[in-house]
Amino acid sequence: LSSSCGNSVWCGGASNSGSDGFEHIAASDLSKMIAALPGQRKIGAQFFMSGDVLHYVRSLKDKDERPIFIDPLGFSVPGKIFGYPYQEVVKMPTTSAVTTPFMAFGNLQYFAVGRRLGTASLMVNPYDQWKHNRTLFKIYQRWALKMAMPLGFVRLLTSTT
Repeated sequence: LSSSCGNSVWCGGASNSGSDGFEHIAASDLSKMIAALPGQRKIGAQFFMSGDVLHYVRSLKDKDERPIFIDPLGFSVPGKIFGYPYQEVVKMPTTSAVTTPFMAFGNLQYFAVGRRLGTASLMVNPYDQWKHNRTLFKIYQRWALKMAMPLGFVRLLTSTT
């Protein structure tokens, strides 16, 4: 959720000094995230957030008092926000400190994960578990993470006050 996402949207409304700050999320904030993602990059895009944030998103309504979160209970179709799927990610930030990114919108195809070749190392320890006829192996590898496409994601940040 660094600035390498390319786009940022800040939560509107009051300051985040409430119980956890996420009660200030508005439907317009999520709509701005969709609008900030350029043209064809919206294809296959999803919202990514923690369960703490999803709790507030489920109750959001647009300006005409229609819910933006559509959850077809009992169907095999996943729930959607403004027509886009969402993923609950346990590693997403759950703090509402000032200017903290806590939600993302984009397509994971625009995020590259690569293993660096020739940097794996293997450690063998036949001594610690010798009484149990076991040998311990430890493998270290280096992985690289990078935004593969500029402006491929939009992040939502808490307000500046």
